[in-house]
Amino acid sequence: MARHKSFLKNIKVDIVQKAHNCQHNSSHRLEKGMKRLKLSHSGQRSPEHFCKSCAIEGLNQDLKKIEKILDELES
Repeated sequence: MARHKSFLKNIKVDIVQKAHNCQHNSSHRLEKGMKRLKLSHSGQRSPEHFCKSCAIEGLNQDLKKIEKILDELES
């Protein structure tokens, strides 16, 4: 049996190497050594980077969408 394909393959957590702003909220500053969420898009050269608080907020919203999709598939 084939392995299931991941729908989350372009998302990972990494460490900031050089200080920059969060791509969701430019008032959130990511400093060297902090954790951040890295989101790569196919066809785009550079990934988007999000601070911890924006990443958690976005992932929680996505989790609700995933739960809704699961409910639809199971019913």
